[in-house]
This record gives sequence, C-alpha cells and structure tokens, in this order.
Amino acid sequence: MKAANTDRKDYISYPTNRVVGTVADDGKARTAIDALLRAGFAREDIDILHDEKDLKRLDPTGAGHGFFAQFQRTLIRALDLEEFKHLTHHVDDVRAGRFVIMVLAKRRAQRIVAADILHRHGADFVEFYGRWACEDLPRRRERRKRFRHCSHERGTSATPTRSPPCSTRMPSS
Repeated sequence: MKAANTDRKDYISYPTNRVVGTVADDGKARTAIDALLRAGFAREDIDILHDEKDLKRLDPTGAGHGFFAQFQRTLIRALDLEEFKHLTHHVDDVRAGRFVIMVLAKRRAQRIVAADILHRHGADFVEFYGRWACEDLPRRRERRKRFRHCSHERGTSATPTRSPPCSTRMPSS
C-alpha cells in the first residue's frame, strides 16, 4: 500500500489568494510566466499545473494526501459546492494538456496585474480565489464595459466614477 503524501506544498486544497487562469499553448504559458516574473512576482509564488504529477497535487479525491484531504474533497463534492466545480474544471484542463497557472496575489493591484498578464497570453477562466469567495477577473476591456454599464444603470452620466461594478466585489487587501 502506498503511503499518503502529506507535504502541504505538494497538495493544493484550495488556491487561496491566487489568480488562476488556463493557457492552452505551451509557448504562451512560458511567455506568461516570464512576464509574471518581470512584473515582480516571485518564482515560488507561481505554480504551473500541466502533467500527471500536477494532477496528484490537485488530487480530486484527496485519497493521496491523507484523511483530512479526503474528507475535504468528499465534503465539497457531496455538497455540490462551487469549489468542487472549479476543481473539476482545473483537473479537466490539466488532463486535456492545458496549463493551469496559479499566481499568489494578496493585494488587489497584484491581482489586476496578474490577470492582465494571463489574459495577454491567451488565458481563459481567469479568476481570483480569496479566502471565502471567488471573483471572475475579466479582460481589461470587459471590466471597462461592465463599469460603463453600471454607471448607466445607476442613472448617472457615463463619466467613470469610483463606484464598484455591478458584480459583488471582494474587499481589497
């Protein structure tokens, strides 16, 4: 019987404080990582999930990482939580040969920079995973459209204001 790996760095229970995006192309994934490094993100704060070894880090059943990991995965699956849907999506992306890139970004400004870099390099499904919620991080032009749309909905002029967009926002760090 294989011993469970309980190394916390090896197992990803939830990508807390991370911007996550999926890039289909190897070259674009590499240039995205280079751009993140040039933008000041530390190498140890960037994870790329792409192969069988990385699937073991996601461990959708938790069985390879001990009782608590298995319990957590069973719980999110049984309760049909959004977290399980996201996990399944990342597992499917890795199995399909795509690159799931995770970037530690605790501050709002870092999240925007990381999301913009991932989008520029062809990433899909770019989101920020906070402690208690997940936030979609659309492309810059989509953020502006949403912003203008909200100004119009409030009955104000189309002139940008400092109000948050329509969607529920996570608090800035």
